[in-house]
Amino acid sequence: MPNRIEISRGVESYVEAAPWRGGELRGSYTYTNSDQQTPQLGGSGVISSLVIPDHQFAAVVTQRIGRRAFVNFDLTATSDYLAPVFPRVYRFKSLIKADLGASYELPLTERRRLRFFGYVDNLFDRDNFESGFRTPGRTGRGGASLSF
Repeated sequence: MPNRIEISRGVESYVEAAPWRGGELRGSYTYTNSDQQTPQLGGSGVISSLVIPDHQFAAVVTQRIGRRAFVNFDLTATSDYLAPVFPRVYRFKSLIKADLGASYELPLTERRRLRFFGYVDNLFDRDNFESGFRTPGRTGRGGASLSF
């Protein structure tokens, strides 16, 4: 089997700010140009690295409400990407996913805290694929955790 040599180049950037009281903004962007010197799947001619989108973006907005509650909005987006679904390579459309979460922390003692949380994943119910597999639509989850 021939050695696969990968050449990767790119840029990663990150910014974080607190532009208003109790609020935080975080954003990141990654550009990746990743190619193989030999085709990925035999004679397919595909030299781009599989399952690595050229562009990836993430943004998180967090708002503190009082001393104990948080609301969090998380957005992730990528460009189109190639993924193997044997015996072929397919181009999948960009992933765009937004999640919304909230939590409330209840102090029990000086060292013990009970935290309640809830999330809505894929808030906009978009059809997304990761590594060629369909991801769930809008889903919710919640729970509690005890810190001691």
